[in-house]
Amino acid sequence: MTSWSCCPPNSINPLSDFNTAAYEKRLEGTWYGKSETNTDVFLHIGKRKDDGTTQVISVEHKKNGSLNLVKFELIMFPTVIRDEYFMNIKVVEISDKSISADVEYIFVKYKFSPKNSLTFSFINHEKVKEAISNGALKGSIPKERKVNDNKGNIPKLIPSTGCVKITDSSKNIVKYFESMDTERLFPHSLKFKKINYLGNK
Repeated sequence: MTSWSCCPPNSINPLSDFNTAAYEKRLEGTWYGKSETNTDVFLHIGKRKDDGTTQVISVEHKKNGSLNLVKFELIMFPTVIRDEYFMNIKVVEISDKSISADVEYIFVKYKFSPKNSLTFSFINHEKVKEAISNGALKGSIPKERKVNDNKGNIPKLIPSTGCVKITDSSKNIVKYFESMDTERLFPHSLKFKKINYLGNK
């Protein structure tokens, strides 16, 4: 559904303290949109009974008629930076195991528009790597690996399967976000429309 890879750029620290965060009730309900592959996607978002954290169920209707259901258990809470909204997302469990277990906080920008529209925007992998490389953020970048085909050819360098990890403080990550054009930092977007029905208004 999203622009996440199995190991998206992530941070050991959130943008703000979970204990002082407000629950984002505006996200509750059912949302309809298209995936990057033009597949119909329905997002069901609500609060878990046990601890008040957020539960997301994604249902994709494939063009061949099949359904792909992915259930997320998330710790998810918002941070506001310069009147823009960002979600701190920590995956507790994902049913299709599409996100690596060592992923910590993922940052997603979101925006509500008139007529019950919602846009999720995903962080630019290369921008995060660049920020770590030039010292704007503390973090680690997985090194490329050499692969030899055993036929005497020059070994190829391929990207590591590890995660780009931000290890900086919450305060410094917020400062970095404030210094950036967030349209360029979060360039990949998916748009959704809220579906209204009894109990979801």
